[in-house]
Amino acid sequence: ASLEFFGYPSDYLEKYPGNITGVSAEKVLAVAQKYFKFEGMKIVVVGDKKKFDGSLDKFGKVVEIPLKEID
Repeated sequence: ASLEFFGYPSDYLEKYPGNITGVSAEKVLAVAQKYFKFEGMKIVVVGDKKKFDGSLDKFGKVVEIPLKEID
């Protein structure tokens, strides 16, 4: 019902996997570079840094904000 409501063709789900795999990595990169403003993006990581497989410094400046446990 959702597909019909939004005007998708009746064979949308059958064609979806092929449509996705038909997009090249180069095309994804080109669209990302056109629409994303990478210089303003932030990465938020939550977890036990002792369990990370490497340093996050390679992604840029790291600001650690300790979290408090809530009882």
